[in-house]
Amino acid sequence: MRLLLTGATGAAGSQILKDAVSDPAISSITVLARRNLPDWLTSTIPENNKTTTIIVNDFNSYPSDLPPKLVSHDACIWALGSTSAGKSEAEYTKITYDYVVTMIEALKAGDVAKVREETERKEPFRFVYVSGNGADQIEQTSRMFGRVKGRTEKYLFDLSSSLQILSYALRPGAFFPEDPKIWQNTRSTFERVLLTPLKPIISNFIPTRYIPVGELSRFALETAKGKWDNALGTGEGVDQHARVFSNQRMRELLVGRDEL
Repeated sequence: MRLLLTGATGAAGSQILKDAVSDPAISSITVLARRNLPDWLTSTIPENNKTTTIIVNDFNSYPSDLPPKLVSHDACIWALGSTSAGKSEAEYTKITYDYVVTMIEALKAGDVAKVREETERKEPFRFVYVSGNGADQIEQTSRMFGRVKGRTEKYLFDLSSSLQILSYALRPGAFFPEDPKIWQNTRSTFERVLLTPLKPIISNFIPTRYIPVGELSRFALETAKGKWDNALGTGEGVDQHARVFSNQRMRELLVGRDEL
């Protein structure tokens, strides 16, 4: 599988990149980033020859030569995001919603539907969106985070099936980087001081609102490979039609049982 990845320097994306490099089913990884990957990240990744970085100066405006490169991939894991704290709704919408729309428009410009029809297995392009617990597609929540994440999910699920883009939304709860270098570089000093004592409390006493970052990474990669296409199941937290995976459902599927 040929994978596109955004948000590789974030808490989720960095783990996804590490695990993708070690996954023999993934033949190539293209990271979209504003600059070359930093040393603190590359030093945590196994040496490999299947990772390429494409510098994107503006995630709201791709150069004309980029769409054909994007559609040569089989899936995209969109882990690019930002905290809503301290941002206006316009600022947060640009990062959370507009950037995703720009990516989809680029895939359209590259005629992703035609490319997928020409593949040997004729599988759709899978777009895995790392959303978050609390995302609200009908935008009734008072939380800006939930409204904008939900708006982005709805946009993805409203795409015409003729585009051959199959979208998924993962709604993780709390997760924390496991590698010390990644922890130090993806969390501010204030966040590390605040979260360090909370990590064992959340993981041990509120397991349905917590997911180990390694599990989130594994689930995202398996979703990109199509493993969970028919595993949505039924029940609370599952949207059979929109391919939304709640935090609890992801963990249930990974451990292969119905309860945590």
